[in-house]
Amino acid sequence: MNKNLFIALLVLCISGLQLRAQSSLFKIDTLQYQGADKHIVNLVILGDGYTKAQLDDYAADAKQFTNYFFSIEPFKQYSSFFNVFAIRTISEESGAVHDCKVGDCVHGEEC
Repeated sequence: MNKNLFIALLVLCISGLQLRAQSSLFKIDTLQYQGADKHIVNLVILGDGYTKAQLDDYAADAKQFTNYFFSIEPFKQYSSFFNVFAIRTISEESGAVHDCKVGDCVHGEEC
């Protein structure tokens, strides 16, 4: 095997292991599961502005959104084609709008 190819494969494997380890950082709630068929759409809900103490509120809000989403057309008639997952992401500050004091603000000082 070519040495460069071997190194590239090794780097990809290590990166994959790191991604797999990072994927377990947040709890994932399954709100609706229809199966793993190739004709199923996976809808993933990510919260913004929920602190660690507010994650139960986030779970309730995600469930309320899912119920509403599938109560209206055209989604109501196609609800059996959707899996819905809510990932309990944690924000440093409560609320979706903040004054950019947190180090992860993408807008820098321009907020």
